Order: sequence, then C-alpha cells, then structure tokens
Amino acid sequence: MKALSLALFLASLFAPFESLSASVLIGNGGSIQLGDGSLSLAGTELIVDGELFVDNGAVDEAGAVNINGLLDGGNGEIGVVGDWVNAGQFLAASGRVLFFDDVGGVAQISGPSIFNELSIISPAGGRFVLESGVAQRVNTALTIQGVSGFPVQIESSNLPQIAE
Repeated sequence: MKALSLALFLASLFAPFESLSASVLIGNGGSIQLGDGSLSLAGTELIVDGELFVDNGAVDEAGAVNINGLLDGGNGEIGVVGDWVNAGQFLAASGRVLFFDDVGGVAQISGPSIFNELSIISPAGGRFVLESGVAQRVNTALTIQGVSGFPVQIESSNLPQIAE
C-alpha cells in the first residue's frame, strides 16, 4: 500500500509537465564541465544559456543545440541529430561536431560558427540548411557523407542564394 501511495504521489507531481517537450537547460549563471564524461541526450534538446565545457568528453545525440551562452567544445565531440542555433559563443577548440540524420529529415544550422572538425552524415538523404548570409567555417576537417541514391543535401535558407 505504501508503494502504491508513493507512486500516485510521484505521478501527481509530474502530471503538470506531461505536455512539455524534453530539454536540458544550463541556465544563465550555470556551468557544467564534462571532463572525461558524457552527456547522452537521446534526442533531447540542449539549451546552453550558461556555460558548457565539453573538455575531453562527449555530448551524444542532442536533438537540437541552442547556444545563448558559452559552449566550449574542448577536445571532445558534440553529436547533433537536429538543429544548431548559435546565438551565443561557440569555441571549437580541437573538438569535433557531428551532425547525423538517419531519417531523411531537415536540420537548420544558424548563427555564425567556427568548427574545428565538422562531419555531416546522413545515410537517408538528409537536408542541412545553412542560414543565408551567415558564414560557417571549418578549421581542420570537413566530412560530408551520404550513400548512393541518398546524397546529403546542403542548402541555403534563402534559395537560390549560395550557402557559405
């Protein structure tokens, strides 16, 4: 009986949040250092209003990345399965950002970013839309990989303007 009461109490606490979409928020003034660890998001949105230091760690399967504060890539890897919105400060350091799409979806890449290593991979013909008039730079290595019959598509958000 006690276990049932506890379960009902816990369910009532979380009931008002059912309609909210999942996200991980690092609030303004907040700071997380991954060190050698990882943050596995399984498609959950990552919102960085404070500071996130990837260090030698990894952010896995971020559903979207929204940078309003500081995201320092360190020597780690940031895996993104959705949009990338840089309205803050992204420091690539010597890390890698990997965009992956296995459903043939559309990912928006907006705000100016300088990547150290950037990989855009889609075995399903995913579209990656770069914000028109905003430069995306890659310092070390750029990998774009699709499969035969399902090429990766890179577009400008303002067709027919060329994506930079």
